[in-house]
Amino acid sequence: MTAGDESAKSMGVEANRIRVLVMAVASLLVAAVVSFIGVIGFIGLVAPHIGRIILGNDHRYLIPAAGGIGGALLLIANAVSMNLLHAVVIPTGIIMSIIGVPLFMVLILKGKRREFWS
Repeated sequence: MTAGDESAKSMGVEANRIRVLVMAVASLLVAAVVSFIGVIGFIGLVAPHIGRIILGNDHRYLIPAAGGIGGALLLIANAVSMNLLHAVVIPTGIIMSIIGVPLFMVLILKGKRREFWS
């Protein structure tokens, strides 16, 4: 799929059908994981994208960096949630949602311009 639609079609793969199927299955799996684990599990989706933006697609560096970025994000979100309001502790998941939702909106809107969605 990363080689392009023409390469996939030349190998007998229906690229558009497979793309829709993979996106639907991935969306359902992510929804199931987040519904069971909670919003903090959402950091497992946010950290690799932030790492990819910073480091690129080299998995030798991206995989360890995603773990470090995830841990750092969780520490920052926890510190912000405990110190944002003096007498109230805001759940860490809310702070993670505030970080994650805008990031995914940017990724979705930026991704529509690429050939991947066409």
